Amino acid sequence: IWAQGVEARGCTVEDHFGAGFGTPCASMEGHEPDYYSLIGVDKQATLHEIRSKFRAKVLQEHPDKGGDPKMFQMLNKAYNVLTDAEKRKRYDSTGKADKSAEDEFIDGFNGGRLRFEPREKAADSQAIVSLEDRIITGQPSHQEGFEAWLRMRDQNAMVLTDQDFLKTHLFNSAELATEMAHKTPVHHVLGAPKTDAYGQPLAGAVQPQAKPRALKKTLEHDEVVVRMLSVPVDDAMLYPDLKKSGVCLGNFGIGRIEQIGSRIDDFKAEDPVLVMPKPAKYSLEKPIGTARTLLPCSKDDVIKVPQGIMEELTPEQIAMTPIIAASYQILEIYATKLKPGDSVLLNGPHLGCAGTSMLQLCKLLKLKPLCIVSLAGFPRNLAKGEWGTKQAWQDVDVASMATPQARMQYERISEALHELGAEEVFPDAVALLRWRDRNQRMLPKLALDGIASGDSAEQLIHCLQSGDKDAQVVLYGPGNAQPLD
Repeated sequence: IWAQGVEARGCTVEDHFGAGFGTPCASMEGHEPDYYSLIGVDKQATLHEIRSKFRAKVLQEHPDKGGDPKMFQMLNKAYNVLTDAEKRKRYDSTGKADKSAEDEFIDGFNGGRLRFEPREKAADSQAIVSLEDRIITGQPSHQEGFEAWLRMRDQNAMVLTDQDFLKTHLFNSAELATEMAHKTPVHHVLGAPKTDAYGQPLAGAVQPQAKPRALKKTLEHDEVVVRMLSVPVDDAMLYPDLKKSGVCLGNFGIGRIEQIGSRIDDFKAEDPVLVMPKPAKYSLEKPIGTARTLLPCSKDDVIKVPQGIMEELTPEQIAMTPIIAASYQILEIYATKLKPGDSVLLNGPHLGCAGTSMLQLCKLLKLKPLCIVSLAGFPRNLAKGEWGTKQAWQDVDVASMATPQARMQYERISEALHELGAEEVFPDAVALLRWRDRNQRMLPKLALDGIASGDSAEQLIHCLQSGDKDAQVVLYGPGNAQPLD
C-alpha cells in the first residue's frame, strides 16, 4: 500500500530508493545477497556443481587478475555458506547465513529446548488466510480443527505412561500404597567409615555392625519386599566409599519375594529374584543395602531367577554370579593375546570371589596361574630399583622369618589355591623372581591385581616380562592406586 502511494505521487519505488531497490544487495542491513546467483547455480545444486562453478567464478574475479576485490570476498563467503550443511539449511530457511544474537541465546538457554526449526519461505504463502478465503471455504470441521491442533502439539509430550500419570498426580500414589506386612525391626549390617582426628572419612575397609532397624510403614505401588537368602561379602561391601555412618551395606544378593506392590503383575510371593540394581541408580557411596533380612526395593532392581537354576545351584552360588561374570569379562578383554600354557600373575586371589573365580577360569583356559599371597606376620620384602634387572631383587634381605601363625595360615591358603588351579604360590614378588631365576621360567605377560594399591602395582610390574609391549597390569581390587614415580 505504501509503495502504491509513492507511485501515485508521480515517482516509482526505484526512483525513491535508487535503482538498486528490490535486488539482492550486500549493503542492505539484515539481508544477504543471493549466494546461488552469485556462484551461478540453482538451489538444488549439488556440492560438486557448486565447487565447479565457484572455481570458474573465483578465477575471473581474483584481484591479481583484475577482478573486483569486493566481489571476490562475496564469492568466498557464498562458497563457505553453501558448502556447509548447517549454514546452507539456515540460509535457505531464513535468508541469513550466520546466527543472530537471539539465535545464540535460544540455543544456549536450557540446552536449546526452545529452539524450533523455521519454516520454509514457500510455506508463508500457504499460511496467509484472507477473509475472502475464509468466507468461501467456511469454518473447518471439528475433525479438521482437532487434527490442526494435534499438528501444533509436541508429539513427545503426548506419549504418557502410567508412571507419568502418577508423577503428574492424575492418580494419588498414596492411595495405591499398601501397608507393610512385617511390623517388627529386622537385622541390618551397617557400615561406618574410619575417620581421622578431624572426623573426615578415610579410605579402606569399613567397620561393620549388625543392628535391628524398623522398615518403612508403607510399600509403594511399584515396590517389592525381598527376603534375602544370601549376600556376597565382596569388595563392594567391605570397601564402599561411605561419607557417613549407619549406611546399610551390600549392592546385590539373592532372595525371594515376600510382598509386592498394588500395581505389580509380573511377580508373586516366593518368586526367587536376584537383586542387582543398575549402576547409575546406586553407588559405593550409597549402596542399595542388601545386607539385611528384608529389603524393600523397586521392581526394576530385581531379576527373576528361573526355578531350574534354583534347583541346580545353591543361593550362595547364585549370589556370586555377578562377580563371576565380571571376572570372566576381565579375562575376556585382557587375556585375548595369551595362549594355552602362558602364565598369568594373580595378586591376592584369596581375598574374594573375584580372585578365586579368575583362578578357576585360568585353569579352564589352560593358563598357568602364579599367585602372590601377602599375609600379616610375613617380612615385607619389596623389589626396588630398575624394572627387569636382577639388582631390583637379588640384594633384598630374606633372612627374616614369618611368625608360626602366619606360616600355618599361608600353608592352608596355598593348599586351597593349588586345589583351585594355581601352579605356584608365593608370599611376595621377590620370592617369585627368585623362583623364576632358579627354574629359568618365562615371566607372565598379564598381571591381575586384587589389592590395587601403589605398592602392589609396582611389585607386579617387576614380575612382568620386561620389554614386552603386550605386558600389562590390570587393577580390579579395592585399593586407592596412586601414580607411580
